[in-house]
Amino acid sequence: MDRQVLNQLKHIVGTDNFMDSEEERLVYAYDGTPMISQKPEAILMPGSIEEISKIIMLANDENFAVVPRGSGTGLSGGSVPTGNSIVLLMNHWKNIEEIDSENLTAWVETGVITSTLHGEVEKK
Repeated sequence: MDRQVLNQLKHIVGTDNFMDSEEERLVYAYDGTPMISQKPEAILMPGSIEEISKIIMLANDENFAVVPRGSGTGLSGGSVPTGNSIVLLMNHWKNIEEIDSENLTAWVETGVITSTLHGEVEKK
């Protein structure tokens, strides 16, 4: 990926929310799936929906993939990056917005861990 594009991504999320060292890229190259890995070009931790929107628009313009990732415990390769991709780290989006007991639904942010949601549902 072109350094100019990486700099644009860093500008969108800020230096503290952008990672692209070799070590960081290696950490996010796999999930719980055995024998599948691919290093991303960078890892971003967006802080708002607006930042995500800007990242997706840049991805469309510059033709790179965006791989969303929670905690990376999946066993199907869903959070393993592809070639020419970035990881959109969402594990810090942990709010449970609403548990609707009447309709048996819940509104949660993307980083909510299933067992955490289960515990909150059990309390109701």
